Amino acid sequence: MLILKIEDVFISEDKENWGVALSQYKELYYEKQSSYTAIHFAFLCWYILWQWDEISFRGESLTPYEKPITDTRCGISRNELFDDLEMLSRNLLNTKNEIEIKYLMVLCHMKQTYSYFFEEEVFSERDCQQIKKQISMHPFNETGMKVLCTYLHTKCAYKVTLEERMAVHNLFPMHSLMQTYFDWLFDR
Repeated sequence: MLILKIEDVFISEDKENWGVALSQYKELYYEKQSSYTAIHFAFLCWYILWQWDEISFRGESLTPYEKPITDTRCGISRNELFDDLEMLSRNLLNTKNEIEIKYLMVLCHMKQTYSYFFEEEVFSERDCQQIKKQISMHPFNETGMKVLCTYLHTKCAYKVTLEERMAVHNLFPMHSLMQTYFDWLFDR
């Protein structure tokens, strides 16, 4: 029997095989819950919700006009993505002292970008501001962490040097959706 590893999910993300990646995250998360798996799983849910109208699922034949009004596409339910994001966010916030700061920054970025993706009682604006305040008091020695922290507070991804972009790139696991997303964000 082959044992699924999170690196396998990152490869599915890199290949934009969204349905497979979601199934793999569910299997991994329910087999052994960890904040590391939870944040990557939550990020994928957030990303698919964000890109719902543009994203393509393998084997899908919907027109661009049908995508926004369809609630289930290729077995992926928009409501289930919201439910998973809520559950994962709740679990992450309940264990926020055990999560690496960079992943708390990612969670705050997700909240700031699309606050309506999160139930207010699960992850309120006040909670996000408190986490950001805690993060801003942390002395960062690593360039990537400094860049991510500055972005979290300014929401400005412009004028980031190549060296700084590479430092952010190296913060996240190879082939992960987070790495790809933050590469895109800081390369505009």
